[in-house]
Amino acid sequence: MTLTPPFLFIPLLLLGVIQSWFILRNQTLSGSRKAVRAGLNLLLWLVLLAFVWQPIWTRPLDTTHVLLVGNDVPTAVARQVQDSLGLRARVTATDIRLENIDSVTMLGQAFPAPLLARLGNRAVRWVPYEAPGTPTHLHWQSVVRLGEEQTVRGQITVPERQKLAVRFGTQTLDSLWLKPGRQAFTLRFPAVAKGRIETVLQVGSQTTDTVRFFAQAARPLHVQFVLGTPDFETKTLADWLGRQGNRVELSNVLSEGIDATVKINAPTGGRANSSPDLIVTEPALVSQPAVRKAIAEGKAVLVLNLTNPDAEVAAVNRSLGTQWRLRKVSNEATIPAGNGLTALPYQFTPNPRQVAVAGYPIATQRIGGRVAMSLFMETFPLRLSGDSLGYARIWNAVLATLQPIQANNFAAEGPVLAGLRKPLVLNNATGGATRLRVANDTAQLTPSVINNRTLRAQYRFSRSGWQPLADSVEVYVEDSLAAPHERVRAWVQTQNRYGTDLLRTAPSRTQKQDVPDWVWLTALLVCLTALWVEPKF
Repeated sequence: MTLTPPFLFIPLLLLGVIQSWFILRNQTLSGSRKAVRAGLNLLLWLVLLAFVWQPIWTRPLDTTHVLLVGNDVPTAVARQVQDSLGLRARVTATDIRLENIDSVTMLGQAFPAPLLARLGNRAVRWVPYEAPGTPTHLHWQSVVRLGEEQTVRGQITVPERQKLAVRFGTQTLDSLWLKPGRQAFTLRFPAVAKGRIETVLQVGSQTTDTVRFFAQAARPLHVQFVLGTPDFETKTLADWLGRQGNRVELSNVLSEGIDATVKINAPTGGRANSSPDLIVTEPALVSQPAVRKAIAEGKAVLVLNLTNPDAEVAAVNRSLGTQWRLRKVSNEATIPAGNGLTALPYQFTPNPRQVAVAGYPIATQRIGGRVAMSLFMETFPLRLSGDSLGYARIWNAVLATLQPIQANNFAAEGPVLAGLRKPLVLNNATGGATRLRVANDTAQLTPSVINNRTLRAQYRFSRSGWQPLADSVEVYVEDSLAAPHERVRAWVQTQNRYGTDLLRTAPSRTQKQDVPDWVWLTALLVCLTALWVEPKF
């Protein structure tokens, strides 16, 4: 602010005093005319003094808190939120003016990126909008092993009871019934194939979203079948395991001391005499030395062909040190187990050491090694009927729980969005890796403070679509516009990180204010006009 020099007021005051003295000395004017003329002249000189002084003051800045409505929010919902928050102004992305706006409540997710950039350091509060019947807050694993259980979590609001399903092609992998209202949901299913997998979420008959992830091939196993007499179930399983590239030995005990062995994919190198990774057997043979040795070495055992569960489970527990408990659920000889298959009328009692294979009457217990038990009567009818995918789905899910711990397991939580940093994790790392090849770039790996064989990298993908990770893995990167909820959430978190407090009222701001030029001009014209008109009356 520039101050007017005080000496400029002295001449104006002197001129005003002299003029007033002449008016009062004028003998031709009546007392009332002298008072009117003196008052008009005094007003003129006051205006002149004020004009020279140029008064300046401060006043609170006229700022506004508005409700910014995304393009995905219906007008009725926006009006309801506006009323509940008590906000006077409601604007959309196309008609917002930011000049006098210091804080914004954002409703919804569909906001153009340029608008988010223009919001700058304004205080922002975000109210997500969930369209009825549309899953939101979706999370899953971007990389899994073949047969490993994939879990899709999210939230959804539905107006009525509806079915939510995840489908792979024409096959339903998992489903559940939704109750009216807002709720969280979890869908679980095994990775049914190697490589790129694309599944869809359906609410009722409407496809609402796509979940893409990559299934790593599991390391080929050395599987040994220890059986009393051959049957079609175990022969079909052995044949399928061999077709998947596993080394298989099918041993049948014909009589005491006499075995018959069939080998599939038998090696010719140094691993010919290596101990098996997995032994498939039946309850009567769990006490065999080969089975006990496998458990002692931390390997895996799969028990099939139960016929008298109560007695056979007790025998398995005695021989292997497991803690299986079964609960009878029906008096029928068998119960349906899905896809036209049947199972024994029992269920596994929960146990802290026990992991159920989702959707199937099979569970795995971890003791020294891993012991799985199947209550299926038989599964080969699936393969005979041509449903090879359904058959593979069952046994891939079982093998995923029996796989030995493998090196270099990648993990990344989906969705992975282009333009946003995402943690990439390498578990059980070998070879002293310090960098991870990502697409045509590399990312720096940092060991975890808890486990130095767990390495982490933060990476921002610049392009969407399938992107290579290391040598044999891929990650699907979503366009940020395809996941608006995650995009806006990340932007709001960035705003918080750099100093914008969403819950704090923005501090009051002021601005300098002076008298506009048109006011001075009008005041001078009014005073001069009055002085010119006064003598004529």
